[in-house]
Amino acid sequence: MSTPRRIFFAIPVLALGIWMGWRASADSTVADRLRALGPGAAATLTFQSAVFSDVLVGVYLADTSGAVRYRLANQQVEIDLFQTGRKTQFRLGQNAFEVTPDELTDSEFGRLRLFLGPLGFPLLPLDGILNAIQGEYSPVAPRQGQPALIFLPHPDFRKVLQSWIAFEGGMDAQSARRLTPETLVIRVPSENEKPVEIEQWDAMGRKIGRLTFDFHRQTPAPSLPPFEVPPQYPVIDGRSMMMAMGTDPQWLVGKSVPQGKIKQLDGREVALSRFKGRPMLINFWATWCGPCRIEWPVLQELYDRYRKNVDFILISPEDVPAVRRYIESNGYTAPVYVLSDQSVALALGINAFPSTFFVDPGGKIQKLYLGFPLYHSMDETRTALMDKYETALRYLLQENSPPKKSGG
Repeated sequence: MSTPRRIFFAIPVLALGIWMGWRASADSTVADRLRALGPGAAATLTFQSAVFSDVLVGVYLADTSGAVRYRLANQQVEIDLFQTGRKTQFRLGQNAFEVTPDELTDSEFGRLRLFLGPLGFPLLPLDGILNAIQGEYSPVAPRQGQPALIFLPHPDFRKVLQSWIAFEGGMDAQSARRLTPETLVIRVPSENEKPVEIEQWDAMGRKIGRLTFDFHRQTPAPSLPPFEVPPQYPVIDGRSMMMAMGTDPQWLVGKSVPQGKIKQLDGREVALSRFKGRPMLINFWATWCGPCRIEWPVLQELYDRYRKNVDFILISPEDVPAVRRYIESNGYTAPVYVLSDQSVALALGINAFPSTFFVDPGGKIQKLYLGFPLYHSMDETRTALMDKYETALRYLLQENSPPKKSGG
């Protein structure tokens, strides 16, 4: 965090401290009450949002070992979350996510755990939630008599929230923007019998969602079965999530191509592991993508030259009829596939077309390019692209030295 941001952030933190001191009473401050809701706490959950037509109801459990479990469901969807130590597992419908510190910086890890919930709700242990949000939100003093903590997300974090909401809900950017919160409100009434609430509001002051914790004062606390992900559900790791939301993809260099399957145009599934043992050029493209149309003649020429020694795997996210029409109408013969599910694309962080990966015979990514620069003429653009791709292929085939480092 830069020095200017620290200075900017210190002012509202000081204001929050003064306000919380002013709020202190014989009972406790809001923060004290939240800290008391640590190990051993149990609550009935109610979640209302602008996305789900029906209210989700479930359970919150914080056991004495420090593990926390949320489970919510309605007739449309089930949400299940489990956190223990520095690991978080989350299931939303038929999508599963796993966040660990591996290959993530501390700030990335904290950020992912913070918004890993429906509509970016911070489904974190309540006793530590204030510490978790302070790096991504700025506190705002509430109106007099309002028993709540109010926070505004930092601009950069709001962009990440918007990306997550679009990614999570499979919606367009405009819809996600409408559902991205401008304000986070935590209400913790001083009376023990009243529920704790976390609310999110949009820029127009409309409530986007509310998560209510009605704590149980009686024993025994509700129980839940162990957290598990059905084997047929693809599990998306934390790095893949960061990639899907626009994180720099160069971390993938040196990593193995993910496990997963793609489909041939005849409908047969093919495991990516089948291609291991030969160099690969993996390209993600789409028929509606203008740069992909520019790139296709280059890929076809490279295929004609190198197909005896390199496997070409050109993958589209579209349906088979659309892909087949495009390939046949242009007379292309390079091998084309479609996605069986989203797991391969998510693992490689595909959020732009074209995306091209050069993979060695051992299955490790040696070079990748997202898009390419456009020059004054089509011929000039394709010539530059051919030179760049052919240099990478020759390196894979050990015919030349490693390709020069390139930003585009």
